[in-house]
Amino acid sequence: MGSGWVWEEVYFPRSGFGKGLPCPGPDLNIDDVDKTMDEINEQTENMKQIQEALATPIGAAADFDEDELEAELEELEGAELEEQLLQPATTAPAAPVQAPAGRIPARAAPQKRTAEEDELAALQAEMAL
Repeated sequence: MGSGWVWEEVYFPRSGFGKGLPCPGPDLNIDDVDKTMDEINEQTENMKQIQEALATPIGAAADFDEDELEAELEELEGAELEEQLLQPATTAPAAPVQAPAGRIPARAAPQKRTAEEDELAALQAEMAL
């Protein structure tokens, strides 16, 4: 494999998807190459401008400053945290109740049943029939 394979792939591709570049001949001159390079550079510049235009927010999104939004978010989070810290605790954790050794409590305190427990009991009653 010499340097000829690159020449062949560029000017005569085997993929069949294109005809390749025109084979340089005696009519190719430096002016044609410069003209082609100028066209390529111009298209590259156009592509950059399009990418910048697509990346630029428009409408309502263009009016927001990201740093300003971050500062406002931090301020709101701080105010919310401060409010939570200043509120008294509504429910304290219940201390475990233990009977003294050797004594058994007469009866456990009745507990309130939740709606789910009521539904479960009703379903169990139906299934027992």
